[in-house]
Amino acid sequence: MEDAGYACPDLTLGFSPHDRTLFIQELSAAARDCKTSLGSTSGQADEINNQLEALFDKLGSESAEFSPVLDVAPLTNALFSKHSLEPPSDIARFDFYLLTIPVTLLPKSGWAFRQLECNLCFNADASDQQRPVAHEIFPTSEWIEVFRASQTLSVGLDENLQFKLAPSSFGGGPRLSDAVQAQVELKSGVKSTLILGPFNYTIRRPKIVAVGKGNVWVSWRLDGEEYFEREVPRFGVVLKVPKSIRRIDVLGTLRAERDFHFFTADIRYLLKYVREKTRRFWEQGAPVVDKRMWTNITAPL
Repeated sequence: MEDAGYACPDLTLGFSPHDRTLFIQELSAAARDCKTSLGSTSGQADEINNQLEALFDKLGSESAEFSPVLDVAPLTNALFSKHSLEPPSDIARFDFYLLTIPVTLLPKSGWAFRQLECNLCFNADASDQQRPVAHEIFPTSEWIEVFRASQTLSVGLDENLQFKLAPSSFGGGPRLSDAVQAQVELKSGVKSTLILGPFNYTIRRPKIVAVGKGNVWVSWRLDGEEYFEREVPRFGVVLKVPKSIRRIDVLGTLRAERDFHFFTADIRYLLKYVREKTRRFWEQGAPVVDKRMWTNITAPL
């Protein structure tokens, strides 16, 4: 199903990295006030301060960020000629590119991110006629069962510029359930030709929501509380670009959150003494954010 409309979603993150530091400082100030009101010998106040020191150490050593380099591969007539295939008729009027977007998540040990949201917007400041659209996106919810069977997949593009499993992805592995086998067969490139790839894509989250196919922006939300020392999910977009467009800029925002239940009852108690904006930050799991602009991404090609 394609999404209608050409407006970008709200790409504001709600706060900046500097704001994040202020939110941490404000909670620390609330703890000091609490200690003063309870008395300098209060064991409860000392315990709250110990909890906060451990919390701030974790928050200061985690990260969620885009790669500074966006991987861009042109999808040209030569790729089809190499495999003795006819290119799609749209190639006469549009240029196509495969964009691969790596993201690195580094939570503090034992502290999982519950949700990851990634948004991309293409030529955000241009007129509608000067904006590329997402021809295909990866992954989508249809891939959930396949990723559950194998968190790393070999995926390429077929002659219809659709994402397909490489035929060797599940060769010699454990027997798959009937439901997963059906999805593997549906997504397999056995009956088609991969013109590009395969590439390894890793998604470790059991829930995937993706929107933006046919639009000038795309958005993914990955959910799951499993803990990983390091995650490097990769997202893919086949970009369809009118030949009149000479420059492509991509704006990306990233947000990683954890559940509020990760915080102790004492820390949650302190939130009544901070500003509304600060309280929302903590109730959202003290999210880590990143924002990046990749400019003129096809210039080096």
